[in-house]
Amino acid sequence: MAAAGIMNAYASDAIMCPSGQRRQPKYGHFQALHEAITEIASLLLTAETALFKNETVNIWSEDKRWTKGTEQLVFRYQTPTDEAIFVENNSNVLSVVKVITRHSEDSSVFAMEPYSAILLVNNILQFDSAGIQPREQSFQRMIKYGDVVLLDRTTWREPVGASKSDPHTRETTNPPEQTALLFNSSILSDYAWYETDFFVDTDLVRATLFVDTQEANAIVAFVDGIRTGSVDTHRHTEGNVTLSMTLGRLSKGSHKLSLLSESLGYSNLIGRWGASTIAKLKGLTGDVVLSYPQLDRNMSLVDGRTWRSLAALHGERLAREDGLRKEYLAGHLDAGWSPCSWTSLSFDTPRYDPVIQALFLDVRTGRGHLWLNGRDLGRYWNITRGETDELSQAFYFIPNDYLYTRGQLNELVLFDAFGGDHGESNLALSWIEPSDEPNFMDEVDYHLACI
Repeated sequence: MAAAGIMNAYASDAIMCPSGQRRQPKYGHFQALHEAITEIASLLLTAETALFKNETVNIWSEDKRWTKGTEQLVFRYQTPTDEAIFVENNSNVLSVVKVITRHSEDSSVFAMEPYSAILLVNNILQFDSAGIQPREQSFQRMIKYGDVVLLDRTTWREPVGASKSDPHTRETTNPPEQTALLFNSSILSDYAWYETDFFVDTDLVRATLFVDTQEANAIVAFVDGIRTGSVDTHRHTEGNVTLSMTLGRLSKGSHKLSLLSESLGYSNLIGRWGASTIAKLKGLTGDVVLSYPQLDRNMSLVDGRTWRSLAALHGERLAREDGLRKEYLAGHLDAGWSPCSWTSLSFDTPRYDPVIQALFLDVRTGRGHLWLNGRDLGRYWNITRGETDELSQAFYFIPNDYLYTRGQLNELVLFDAFGGDHGESNLALSWIEPSDEPNFMDEVDYHLACI
């Protein structure tokens, strides 16, 4: 349910982490701001409002003289005995400002960082938005493995494609759009299977598949049950896009093309930055073309031939139907590799204080979805940041409210579109605690603030 192209750890630069932990040093810095405002609450409530009554302030110019600033503002709150002054520097350069207090007509000079604000109370500096105290940065993140052991690992395969024999498979001459397919099937999922048959009249050394789809969508292609390619677009936007992938060598004859479509989220910027207010589309939304470069020709696969489509994953759908899961597992257990795989892991609920600590799944391979005790926890993906080797996300929060508390083992289920068995995945407890040194940096997306 995350927005387009966004992982589970959304807004990790807010003052609270997605797990509910405090995001330091930002949390402590904002707390200091609120404490400063609390100290002058009675003054602010008693004094006449300064809203829309801002004043300009003198700044030290490049030609070494005091001039009226155009991007520096003063807001005054006064009572007969006290005065609170908020000063803003809305420029992108350091500004030296001279503030005059009305009670004493004294002036004070302050160097203000770009885009910063200060609070003066009776001409004494009480808060500077650009100055973070060392105590707010003096933390260390602790990550502890071993307290929670993953047990009973079971792996089974996801059948490839939309089987003709499956009563839930739909047959149409055009592949249906994914959101409508899921809605009409009364299923909530990020996935849909599409399948059709095609014939090539000669051996192909190299074939390329072009798929008309949408932004924030992934496609995994299978030919005759073998995964032959995958492609995705994960931009935080929406709109039509054509994705291509190399299928490799194809022999002369009939083949079956199966496509697993995965929605990577819907654009939540409705009406902003080009995001539409009409229906949000996913899946196959246009042509599917097989290209033969060596023969200089293309073949459309949306030409009136039969397409089979299935809402959601086989395992996902059957898991919702009472009594079918054991039967399903019995027919699809697989100790080896498979094109798409499921993994089930059990663990006992550990003893920990959820106010201070949080439980995370450390998973660093594959792409798919997580379920805890039947609840969808969202997507995991070993995608990296930009051109670096750093994972966008490696730790996935396990909500304390979803854990069993009466001795029953918890079940963690992972679907992997790339067939991993997740034998390396692990559970860890993590928290932050005070440190003797200022370790937590004041920077965007500091990696230890929120894991």
